Amino acid sequence: ASLPPNDAAKPEVRYDGKTVIVTGAGNGLGRAYSHMFAKLGANVVVNDVSEKGAKAVVDEITKAGGKAVAAVASAEDGEGIVKTAIDAFGGVHVLIANAGILRDKSFLAMTEKEWDDVIAVHLRATYKCTKACWPIFQKQKYGRIVTTCSTVGIYGNFGQANYSTAKAAILGFTRAVAVEGKRYNILANSLAPTAGTAMTATIWPQEMVDKFKPDFVAPVVGYLASEANEETTGSLFEVGGGWAAQTRWQRAYGYGFPHNKELTPEAIISKWNVITNFDDGRATNPTSSQESLQQIVMNFENESGASSEEGSGADYSDPEDTPEIAAAKKNLPEPVEVSWEEKDIILYNLGIGATEQELQWTYEGSDDFAALPTYGVIPPFAANSSISYDFLPNFNPAKLLHGEQYLKLHGPIPTSATALTQAHLVQVLDKGKAAAVTVQVDCKDKETGKLLFENELTMFIRGSGGFGGKKNGKDRGAATAANDPPKRKPDAVVTEKTLPQQAAIYRLSGDWNPLHIQPEFAAIGGFDKPILHGLCSFGISGKHILKTFGEFSDIKVRFTGVVYPGETLVTEMWKEGNKVIFLTKVAERKVTVLSAAAATLVTADAKAKL
Repeated sequence: ASLPPNDAAKPEVRYDGKTVIVTGAGNGLGRAYSHMFAKLGANVVVNDVSEKGAKAVVDEITKAGGKAVAAVASAEDGEGIVKTAIDAFGGVHVLIANAGILRDKSFLAMTEKEWDDVIAVHLRATYKCTKACWPIFQKQKYGRIVTTCSTVGIYGNFGQANYSTAKAAILGFTRAVAVEGKRYNILANSLAPTAGTAMTATIWPQEMVDKFKPDFVAPVVGYLASEANEETTGSLFEVGGGWAAQTRWQRAYGYGFPHNKELTPEAIISKWNVITNFDDGRATNPTSSQESLQQIVMNFENESGASSEEGSGADYSDPEDTPEIAAAKKNLPEPVEVSWEEKDIILYNLGIGATEQELQWTYEGSDDFAALPTYGVIPPFAANSSISYDFLPNFNPAKLLHGEQYLKLHGPIPTSATALTQAHLVQVLDKGKAAAVTVQVDCKDKETGKLLFENELTMFIRGSGGFGGKKNGKDRGAATAANDPPKRKPDAVVTEKTLPQQAAIYRLSGDWNPLHIQPEFAAIGGFDKPILHGLCSFGISGKHILKTFGEFSDIKVRFTGVVYPGETLVTEMWKEGNKVIFLTKVAERKVTVLSAAAATLVTADAKAKL
């Protein structure tokens, strides 16, 4: 008999000429992996401590036309297992470290032998097999390793302190060898499978075992261990029942205490809500120890008494910056003083579509008179203009496009204030034919020093790339989130027709670009007529979110299309916990104008502001 073709993927993943070691392969997941690899053309080394189990799987594979050999030994005998592979097939290319046992007991009742046995079969065996394969992988500059973690290793579980420890250690081990191996094209990933196996059958009811077939886990291993996987390494995946997802760390933004003051337990208590806050839109997802350390190092200069919560003050230096960019980041412009009063608030609110019937936004005498929250993008105009772009090659202001906007609010915006705005150059990326420049502007109340709001503006400057700078940006939490809409109908949709004079009104809030008012200038830009400000569409969508779901603490968008005054904006919204993901489209032309967009609600059950 011959093995049937694999129709699961195009182009087909194949292992012809490759030798794959699978430990703990006499049953369950290991057996499923072995059959899959054989079906895909691999030479399979079936390891198991059970001679009967290992030889049975080998017989099944060879009868189906595949190639396999048994390695009957403890998975701790890495050298012996690798020798079997070399003797039978002349090499080894893939290691699937799958062997495991359970010895579940409550921690107090657990014996030292039960602890040691689990650590040995899981952790030591993974180490020994990887150690035996490593010089071969390194010499041939190719190797793929998939280790076996567990949700218990990620999240913990009662009665499994030994198992949880071993699995958590395997994850740390895998991430370490992934770092070392990448330069040799050795990629290592870890899987936390949920599957019905001989091991789980000792603690699961049969009906649950039947629903979690190992066959639903194997294909993820089939991809990660293949040549088709050219980049993914050091990653963790949870898989089971036909579902698969990558799992990553998330870290709260935290709080930076000044170095010139004594740090006490009482000080920690006073900021505990900040230290443990994952919902303020500033949480990050570090992927390396270097990224993890960066925020700590940034706090080394915090000796002024100003905290990380009270304004940026951050050091945005980056070792990948060119000397010109590094110098530009250190060259902070002077703060710019700005003032606004109730008239300015009303004018802005009208500019983004507030009406005479919405007195809370258009009448200063209303008991509920307030600034719409997106007014926070207006005061930074002057400070943003204070940033010089001379560090870029071939800079031409006519080729500057506003790409993304992020606004973080630190409370309701006062309806009148005098503030100081400070611009910081955060990041400059080399995108080949263009540069992407991100500027942060903090706005603080001049009298109290309180941080009112922060903006991040990302500009794309065409023709200014190719300067040898950094290619990829860092994760800055909500400011850089992808915000992909869920695969379901929107939870809410708001439609609003803009006025023909919308741009003429909005520009009075401070954006004087003639592109939005003068037909001749718009024609130079390639537009049939003046276009609406992107930040006006941003404000209208923010108003839709506020009216539908309630107050938000931050909002981020990417500008992906233009709007002509008089067109109809459609804001599609999906509520995901305390986050509202949204898309904004033009109804008449069916184009998306705001994407990668989301707002973080002040509370998940915030009330709409109708």
